[in-house]
Amino acid sequence: MLHIPFYQQPAENKLKEIFNSKIVGNVATIQDGFIQMDSKLFFIPGNWLPRKTPLSKIKVDGLIVTSRFRNKLPTLFKYFDSDLLIIDLSSRTKVDAGKLPVSLQIWDCRKQGAAQVEI
Repeated sequence: MLHIPFYQQPAENKLKEIFNSKIVGNVATIQDGFIQMDSKLFFIPGNWLPRKTPLSKIKVDGLIVTSRFRNKLPTLFKYFDSDLLIIDLSSRTKVDAGKLPVSLQIWDCRKQGAAQVEI
């Protein structure tokens, strides 16, 4: 099991250190908020999003919202297609499930504790 303490606001170099020191035999790539391990792709949005909505949404296995994300959640789903949304402890984001995709599984670490994702 790999534990990544997102509530500590790790910088990209810290994430690389975590992955490089704890993952053996798996491929982990981190770039521009995207984390890929084996066939799973996650995105951790910052305060930047593209100005224009893309022609097709980016499919990711999960979105992890931290305090760095300063937009509203429905805005995030204009750009990304995901079935899993994880809200970490540092986030102040308000979750209104009625404004999010119906099939979305929401895991709010502030209420439900640590999230575990099988990779």
